[in-house]
Amino acid sequence: MRGRWISIVKIKVLLGKTGLDSQNKKIRSLARGLKEVGGMDVIYTGLYRSMDEIVEEVIKKEIDVVGISTYNGSHMTVFSELKQALEDRGYRHIILFGEGLIPLQDQEILKEVGVVAEIFSPAASTESIIEWINRVVESRVCEDEM
Repeated sequence: MRGRWISIVKIKVLLGKTGLDSQNKKIRSLARGLKEVGGMDVIYTGLYRSMDEIVEEVIKKEIDVVGISTYNGSHMTVFSELKQALEDRGYRHIILFGEGLIPLQDQEILKEVGVVAEIFSPAASTESIIEWINRVVESRVCEDEM
């Protein structure tokens, strides 16, 4: 059936924190919610990971979606470097989203230039993020079938 896809494989999501950003309450809660409520296969990298560690994990675990949480103001650099590192390794297809305290004008720039697909505020519900991930992955699969 064209344009309709029923998943028989769990969506694989990697959630991470980079650099010295130690605010991890929301990302840990999100990891639990994506797994328990969303039925996704979730890997949380923990705190203080380098870009290389995150990219290696994405490749090794065959990840579909990457979510990075940032609360320390490094979002412009973190997302741009991660997107570039994934593209350099041939992983342009990975869906990247952000979560954290990111000013609206920076969110718009990151989305407009294609660095991230979406950015969620700390107030975003787990359910809204689950719905977004399901919708984006389904649309990507439908595009690939055409």
